[in-house]
Amino acid sequence: MSLKVIKSGPLASIQDQGRYSGLTMGIPISGVMDSRLSTYANRILGNPKQAPVIEIMGQGAKFQFFKSTYIVFAALDADILLNGKPIQAFEIYKVFAEDVLHLKRVKSGMWTYLAVKNGFQIEQKMGSSSYYAHVFDQAKLDNNSIIDFNTSAENFDEISTVNTQLNFSEVIELKCFKLPEFKLLSNSVQYQLLHAEFSISNQIDRMAYQISERLDHQLEEIITSPVLPGTVQFTSGGKLIILMRDAQVTGGYPRIFQLTEDSICQLAQARPRQKLKFSLAEPT
Repeated sequence: MSLKVIKSGPLASIQDQGRYSGLTMGIPISGVMDSRLSTYANRILGNPKQAPVIEIMGQGAKFQFFKSTYIVFAALDADILLNGKPIQAFEIYKVFAEDVLHLKRVKSGMWTYLAVKNGFQIEQKMGSSSYYAHVFDQAKLDNNSIIDFNTSAENFDEISTVNTQLNFSEVIELKCFKLPEFKLLSNSVQYQLLHAEFSISNQIDRMAYQISERLDHQLEEIITSPVLPGTVQFTSGGKLIILMRDAQVTGGYPRIFQLTEDSICQLAQARPRQKLKFSLAEPT
């Protein structure tokens, strides 16, 4: 036994950079909601980018270690306690048997990450350790879940550093590319999509983030077509739905934008009522 989940909080799961081999079978990519934060945590520890981490939504999660290792906790802004004492995000700490890590409060953002040296030892299914209900027997970690990792005797004499400056403005700008059905919209609707401010609704999860505002349009539903995390769909009722990591791999709603990877991560950390706008990305 390596780590025990004392409290899982609203949602905690094992995630890595995602599963691509199941797309032809209709299995979502899954993976970390904010790949920037998980990558930072793994990089600081010298882990591969794909090393599994614990992804946590919200606050209150608590973990107990049963053997020693090195950890990094990644968060935009949070109160993190190790044995009741504050620790900093994006710094390496050595933990020992019986140590308790507590995510007391998340001040900014939605998703945080716990990484251990060499990653958590989780079985891979279809090339990934990311939890998804139709691949693993579970979609999340529960209270008393046990997770294994290998003890690390490595000394971090030279601590890796990464640039973790992440801007979070009052209105986030989501960089995107036009998708096929955008050109079928009227000039008026196209203008509104690229110039108006929108806000995130309360309907957010690992599958999709929905926008509160509606825009009238005349598009009909399309033949079921491929979609990806970051695809922006436009429903017949005028709702904008931005697909996230656990989204289905095909859909019948018109596809108007595809967010860049960095913008998917920005959106993932946004809370309900956060203002946003869409902006066309420069071709690379």
